[in-house]
Order: sequence, then C-alpha cells, then structure tokens
Amino acid sequence: MAEVIAVAFDAAALAVIAAEIAVIVQLVITAAEPIAAQASAPSLWASPNSARPAPPRRRA
Repeated sequence: MAEVIAVAFDAAALAVIAAEIAVIVQLVITAAEPIAAQASAPSLWASPNSARPAPPRRRA
C-alpha cells in the first residue's frame, strides 16, 4: 500500500515540475514580446545618419 502512495506522490511531483516549467516558459515568452515589439517598431527619433530627401533645385 505504501508503494502505491509513493508512486502517486512521485507522479504528482512530476506533474508539478512540468507545470512549473510551462509557467517559466510562458514568462520568458511574455517578457520577450515587448522587446521584440520595441525592436520592430519604427524609430520616432531621426538618427544623424538617416537619409533625408534632397532639397529642391533652383531654376537658373
């Protein structure tokens, strides 16, 4: 009888560990989403090396 209870507790412990790993993976994904969104968003600040259109030419 004790062995059956021990096996049940071992199975429950494995289920808890699997759930913990799933939560950690979800937290990492959730933490990475804003970083990816920030990296893919267009910059609101023009860098000094950004391409600017040429000024219009004056007619002579």
